[in-house]
Amino acid sequence: MPEVFRSAVFEIIAVGIAAAVLAMWGYIAQLWPLQSAILYGLVAFTCLVLLRDRFWQASDNIRVKSWLEATGFSVQTRSREDQNVNFSYVVTDPQGVRVNVYQPRNTHMVVMQVAMIMPPDVMGIFKALTPPARHRFISNVKHELLRIGIGFDNADTLEPLLLTNQIVITRDTSEIEFLRGVFDVRNAGKLYAVLTDELKP
Repeated sequence: MPEVFRSAVFEIIAVGIAAAVLAMWGYIAQLWPLQSAILYGLVAFTCLVLLRDRFWQASDNIRVKSWLEATGFSVQTRSREDQNVNFSYVVTDPQGVRVNVYQPRNTHMVVMQVAMIMPPDVMGIFKALTPPARHRFISNVKHELLRIGIGFDNADTLEPLLLTNQIVITRDTSEIEFLRGVFDVRNAGKLYAVLTDELKP
C-alpha cells in the first residue's frame, strides 16, 4: 500500500474513533438519546474530515516518495547522514539514467539533478578539439538546455555536467506537475547524450 494512502487511511480511522468517542460520551452521560448520539457522531465525523482536508496535508517527503514510486522506476532512499537535506532519493529509469531527488533543509523546494559523465573516449575527442570548436560545442549544449528550461553546472568543463530542475512543493502541487519536472531533467540527460554522440567521427 502506498505510504501516502496508508497514512490517509490511518487518519480517517483516527477521525472515526474520535467521533465515536464523542457520541458514546454523550449517550453514556445521558446528554443525548441513542438516535441523537449517533446523529451527532456522524456530524462530528463529517466536520472532522472536512477540517482534515482543509488544514492537513501529507508531508513533502511522503508525497514525493509516493509520486516517485508511481513512475514504476527504481527508487532508492539515501541515508540521512547529510544534515542539510530533509530527504534524498535516487530514481533510476530502465535506460540507467539516475535522477537525484532531494529537498534542502528548511525549504519546500525539491531539487532534481542528473550528473552526466562523458565516456572517456568521447571526452578525449572533446579535449582534442580546438578551443573555438570546444566553445561552439559548449555553447550549443547550454543553448539546448536553456531552451527546455533546465539549469546546469560545470558546463565549461563537462566533468561532470550537472543538470538541475527545481520545484516548490505547495498544497496545490499535483503529481503530474511534479513528475513533469522529473521527466524534464531526465530527458535533458538523454538530450545531452545525443549531443555528445555527435562528437564521434
